[in-house]
Amino acid sequence: VHRNFSFAGANESVVPTSVFLTSLIALAYKRLAPHPHDGPLELFVDIITALPSLFQRRDLGNGRQHWMLRNPFALNDNLADSMNTPERQEAFAQWHGKLKSDLNRLVQAIDDMSNSDGVLEVVKKSFGSRASQAMLEHNAKSREARRASGRANYFVGAATVSVSSVSRSHTFFGDH
Repeated sequence: VHRNFSFAGANESVVPTSVFLTSLIALAYKRLAPHPHDGPLELFVDIITALPSLFQRRDLGNGRQHWMLRNPFALNDNLADSMNTPERQEAFAQWHGKLKSDLNRLVQAIDDMSNSDGVLEVVKKSFGSRASQAMLEHNAKSREARRASGRANYFVGAATVSVSSVSRSHTFFGDH
């Protein structure tokens, strides 16, 4: 989603290919998921940070590189072949930097206990209005499910601990 939003309207010949990115993310997940993380968001940030280190680069001179990412199912297949143009390599580097920056802003908004509007604004700027709308819908459904189950959540500290307790049903809808 971030890649598509970041390159909306861009020339298709510079957009990092989905097979390259998906393969890198899967490889990073395989390597990093077994290690302890404070939560899924920390794992995701670690995965994104690791991406540039997961493929081989061979210097061709004149500032050019040949990238190699072996296909685990067809060893003679280079999943980075489509990335072997200076334009695509530069686009990947710029996108990767933007994604890391956007994720850092999102984590900071969450850590600062920003109101949901602050987090929503970061999501909208980084991932687009469809992502922010999906977040709003998910949050509404989660709130409704908690209300229906008679449970209320309280967030304690820097959004790292959630305490759940039984609550009375809400029956006051503005009537006196």
